[in-house]
Amino acid sequence: MNDRRPCVLLAGHHTSPLPDVAPALERAGILVRSSENVVETATSIERHAPDLVVLQPLTAELDGFEIRQVLSLRGEARRYDLLLVLPESTPVARILEQPGLAFDEFLIGTPGAEELLLRIHAALRRRRELSRLQREARSLAEETITDFKTGLHNDRYFFKRLREEVERSRRHRLALSLALIDLDDFKAINDRFDHTFGDHVLGGFARRLRGAVRQIDVAARLGGDEFALLLPNTDLEEAALLAARLRTALAEARFEKDGRSTTLCLSIGVDATQGEETLEPDQFLRRADLALLEAKRRGKNRICLYPELAAPPARPAPAE
Repeated sequence: MNDRRPCVLLAGHHTSPLPDVAPALERAGILVRSSENVVETATSIERHAPDLVVLQPLTAELDGFEIRQVLSLRGEARRYDLLLVLPESTPVARILEQPGLAFDEFLIGTPGAEELLLRIHAALRRRRELSRLQREARSLAEETITDFKTGLHNDRYFFKRLREEVERSRRHRLALSLALIDLDDFKAINDRFDHTFGDHVLGGFARRLRGAVRQIDVAARLGGDEFALLLPNTDLEEAALLAARLRTALAEARFEKDGRSTTLCLSIGVDATQGEETLEPDQFLRRADLALLEAKRRGKNRICLYPELAAPPARPAPAE
């Protein structure tokens, strides 16, 4: 529910009205909407996105259109909680045995105003607490896959996605590229300045890396000054162009903090697959790593493509 006012929809479809709790709810800072039939209820749900719907159906048909229609509006995201107010004649056992009735709480008989207020406040507190726990769970899940120095994905997440994307590429014969990136002579930056400045450089590089890729791409820090890009639906030529743009952008950038300044150069190894059946994730990684090592062997600050290493040497032209 975040910082906005909680919203309650009082959907009183029955001929016996619900207790008039709207004034007390409004005094408590709760926004109150009301409806008297399925059409009004559906419209209010779509328009006002309530946190809680108090539904007193016209009939006691638990598997009928009325209740199921209101339940269906929640969708998979469970946008609101549902409190059902059912006639006194409704057997509890029948309520609990109904398949697919995913309401959150029920009352049997027309409640008094005090009881209904207590139930509404309890439902909203429960929803707030659940939202808080869900936010914390998402935050913890994000921390387990995020590198704390750069905000990029960490190696654990990268290797998981590498396995998934290689399998997807193989199953559907889709292009997939992998680029391994090394920050040339990064140790010298730490030695010349300090690790605080080095971390500043890592963070600046990570921001530029994120800005260079698409949402579907996976940018990760594997450790130290080693980074990786996993590029779904991207062939070797497209990956090489991206690597070239990234290397050029970094060559023109300066990293400055507290009067200190430095530049960066990159060595990049790139490989790609078109869904080769025999290629395993560790082989794919090894091929890109061989290309990266060759880029560094040739003097750093360059890009090397694995297929260039694997290609047979050109034959010398015959003498005339």
